[in-house]
Amino acid sequence: MEKEGQISGGGGAGGGWDSIFENDQSGKVLNIETGFELFEYATKITGAEWPGEEESHKIMTADVEELSADIQKIVAQDNIQGEQKATALLA
Repeated sequence: MEKEGQISGGGGAGGGWDSIFENDQSGKVLNIETGFELFEYATKITGAEWPGEEESHKIMTADVEELSADIQKIVAQDNIQGEQKATALLA
């Protein structure tokens, strides 16, 4: 239930819109060994599957190649527009 901009109720969460903030990371995940264990446990609990190193490399390589092709298209379009503007100025 909200009262005068503040949320109240069971659980003691409380707070209104102005009390929402980004939390600092727990010391448990800042510790590399503990963080790795937490990741492993979370993976087992959720049944998550992660790509292997070789598959990750293939995905990243494909993304880089696609990005490079997109950049080349943008540069080509920009060059055409520049040439059109220059031609219009000289006409």
